[in-house]
Amino acid sequence: MAAHPARARFDAGPWWQKPFAATNDVVRLMANGATFEQADKFAAGMNWLFSDKSYDELLAAEQAETEDAEDRAGSAAIGANLLGAFVTGHGLQSAGLTFTGRFGAEALKGVPGLFARNATAAADGAMLSGVDAALNGRDIVREMGSGAILGAGGNALAEGISAVGSRVVARLTGGQ
Repeated sequence: MAAHPARARFDAGPWWQKPFAATNDVVRLMANGATFEQADKFAAGMNWLFSDKSYDELLAAEQAETEDAEDRAGSAAIGANLLGAFVTGHGLQSAGLTFTGRFGAEALKGVPGLFARNATAAADGAMLSGVDAALNGRDIVREMGSGAILGAGGNALAEGISAVGSRVVARLTGGQ
């Protein structure tokens, strides 16, 4: 299988440039994840202010560079995008702009607490997925639905893993 041209150029470059290129790729991919895939549009708009090229030309160049970064990064591109999205979600939550943590669901114990935390995670998933869909021209209702399902399911999975992990650690350390 032939390597993507961007990957082949990276591999052929001098060793000392590779860490800089990889860092640039990771930052670009994280920025794209953090901005609901709007980083290329923002960069093209800022470059347009100081360029004699059209916005569309600059946008095409930014999008091509992001595509090349994804090809060079391989599967790590998914992680970089998710990390960027996590940073945005955490920032919104810390600023009090999400449902999670706003209704005291963390204080509830047992099944009612699980349902309350799943509901707030579903609301956050729906909200963030709807914004992403609106900004990227996708079906908003479908994206909000899948965001709600993934939000609630992700929370239930995380709580289940946490409960199992706590019991394993307790057994290994002799605790309860």
